[in-house]
Amino acid sequence: MDACEYLIEMGAHNGASVETLRYSSHGLVTRPTESAANAIYTRRVADPGTLERTLFQPGRTFGPSSCDPGEATLVNVDGWLDGLFAFGVDSRDFTVRRLANARASYASSTVLFRTTMTGVSSGDAYNDVRVHLYDKLLDLDKPVQANRYGGTTIDASSVNKADGDENLKDQLKPLNFGWTFRIEPICVNRPQEIYQAHDGAVVSIAAFDGGVALTNAGNVATLAALAAASPSPGTYLTCLSLGLFRLGHITDDVLTCDVVEGSNQRAGALVQRILAKIGITSPALDMASIAALNAAAPFVLGIYIAQERTALSVVSAILQSVQGWIVPSPTGVLQVGRFVGVGVPTWSLTEPFILTEGSSIARELSRDTENGLPVWRVVVRHSRCYRVHSRSEIAPCVLDEASNPFVSFVENEWREAIAEDASIKIKHPMAGELVIETCLTSAADAAAEAARYLALYKVRRDVLQVSVNWQDATSMLLGSTGTLTLPRLGYQAGKPMVVIGRQEVAKDDKVILTLWG
Repeated sequence: MDACEYLIEMGAHNGASVETLRYSSHGLVTRPTESAANAIYTRRVADPGTLERTLFQPGRTFGPSSCDPGEATLVNVDGWLDGLFAFGVDSRDFTVRRLANARASYASSTVLFRTTMTGVSSGDAYNDVRVHLYDKLLDLDKPVQANRYGGTTIDASSVNKADGDENLKDQLKPLNFGWTFRIEPICVNRPQEIYQAHDGAVVSIAAFDGGVALTNAGNVATLAALAAASPSPGTYLTCLSLGLFRLGHITDDVLTCDVVEGSNQRAGALVQRILAKIGITSPALDMASIAALNAAAPFVLGIYIAQERTALSVVSAILQSVQGWIVPSPTGVLQVGRFVGVGVPTWSLTEPFILTEGSSIARELSRDTENGLPVWRVVVRHSRCYRVHSRSEIAPCVLDEASNPFVSFVENEWREAIAEDASIKIKHPMAGELVIETCLTSAADAAAEAARYLALYKVRRDVLQVSVNWQDATSMLLGSTGTLTLPRLGYQAGKPMVVIGRQEVAKDDKVILTLWG
C-alpha cells in the first residue's frame, strides 16, 4: 500500500508581511486548477507532529481538560531551512493535511489538525528544525477580570461616583456568573452607602444585613439616580444595570447579598459569557456544543470571583460542576461537552484492526479513584456560602428564631449531598469515597449528581490504550462510545467503551485511542 503524503502549511512573517511556507513528506506541486495553484510543497517533513487531546487529564473522566499539540520536525541537513529562524512564526497558523498517497490531488486532502505555533528550535542544529505547536487551551489562561477601582470616591463631594476610596485603589472589581449566595459586596461610595455586587448588569440583588433580609425599594436606571435617591432605613435601592445598590442606613454589621446574573445560569451559558469576557466568541467557540451542554446539564450554577483568576480556572470550575470538558477540535475550535459514561455505541473495534507492531494493548488503572478501586460513597458539595458568618456576626433577632434557616446556612460554607452503597466494601474493603466541590445551587440537583457519580464509579472501570490506523479511526471521536471486542480480558462478548483520549500520530499514520468503560 502506498504511503500517505503529509503536507504542512505554516504562516511566517518575513519582516514585511506574512507568507505561507509549504512542506511535504514526499514532495508535491499543486495543479493549476487547484485553490493554491502551482504551489510547491518542498520535501522536508520528517515528522508532521502529533495532536493529543483528552477530555480530562490522561486516564481520568472528571477534572481539568487537556491538550498537547507536541511539535513537528523538518529536515535541514543541507541548511536550506537555516533562514527559518529569522522569521516570526509565533501565533501564526499551522496546518497539517493528509493525502492518501503522493499522487493524490491537493483537493482530496484532509485537514488532520490546525493550530498555531510558538516558535522554532533545533534538536540537531545541522540536521533538523523543530516547530513548536500551541495549546489552544492557553488562550483561556488570561485574567477573567481586568477592571479595577480607581480610588477616586474619597469624600462626600464625590457624588455620582462608584469608584471606591483610596483603600480600594487598584483592587479588582467583583464578578458573578449565574446565581451566587451571600457574597460580600464592596462599598464603592461610603458617604452615600453605595455597594457593588458585580461589575456589570445583573438580574437581581437580594441584600442581608447581619442576616436580616432587607426590603428592596425598587430599581433605578443610572448611577446618578441611585446617588440622588433616599431609601428608607431597612431598605435598599438597586441599579441593576451596573450591579450596584444603595442602603437606606449605615451598617456596622456584615452586609451580604445573593446575586442572579444572566437570564441563563446553565453551564454552557456561563462558559459562553466567561469566554466572551476575554474576547473568545464564535467562530473560535463552537456554539452548537454550548447549546448541547446546556441541554445535557440543565442545572442552575453560580460562581463569585473577588480575586485574580484566569478564565481557564473559572471555566474549569463551572465545567467540573457538571462533569464537563472543554477541548479544541482538530481545527482549533473550542468545543465543550459533558461526560455521562457509556452511551449508545456508534462504532465497533475488533482485534484484527488493532495495531500491534511497535505497540500493544495497554490496560491501566483508572486514575479517577484511589488505586483505581470502586468507590462506595460520593459527596457532592453545593450551594456555596461565600461569606461564612460567626455567631457574633448574626443579628440577635435572627438568632432568636430557632427555625431560621439562614443561621445554619451562613455558618457553613458548603451543603453536601451524599450517595453511598456500603455493600461495595464487601468485595472491595479498600473502596474509598469521592468528594466533589461544585457550583451547583440546588440540593435536588446535587443529590441527582451524587447518585449518578456513584453509579459510574462503584463498579470496576477499565482504561485501555489501543492503536488504530487513521482510516479506521475516523468515527472514533472524543466522547463517542463504541464496542470493543477481544478474545481475552473478559471482552469476548464485546464491551462498550468511551473514547476519553485521542492522539493523532501523523508520522505513523495511526491514532492512539484511550478508552474507558
